[in-house]
Amino acid sequence: MEFVREPEESKRLNNVKRPCIVISASGMMEAGRVRHHLRHALPDPNNAVLAVGFCAPGTLGHELLSGAREVNIFGEPVPVNAEILRMEFYSAHADRGELVKYLACQRPEQVRRLFLVHGVERALLGLKDLMMEQGYKDIAIPRNGEHFVI
Repeated sequence: MEFVREPEESKRLNNVKRPCIVISASGMMEAGRVRHHLRHALPDPNNAVLAVGFCAPGTLGHELLSGAREVNIFGEPVPVNAEILRMEFYSAHADRGELVKYLACQRPEQVRRLFLVHGVERALLGLKDLMMEQGYKDIAIPRNGEHFVI
């Protein structure tokens, strides 16, 4: 195993012809080195891309998981011939049930305001409804750029 730290080392991985695994951390395949690796890996049917966790609509990861046969990377069309795989159970994000369990130690009547800040709108609204059923009264889903006094 080799940990690649520098961008130039990472770029060299795109030319490796022997079997290898590239692990790249990037939220939903949207930024950083992962896009360079995908641009080189996706056209080759001998490759596989494993998405770990959730990919929101509108992201490159979501496009790939939805079966796109071609994607745009750096403004250029890239054919998707690699196998696209998903592992949903391995994510750093808590799911709905885990969030409810985490908040179970709180007394809802003592929580002045609960902020829901990560997720797609439909899921956030569903979680808000569930939290209201649990007794939380003031639940905010902030919009981009919205400010709150705490």
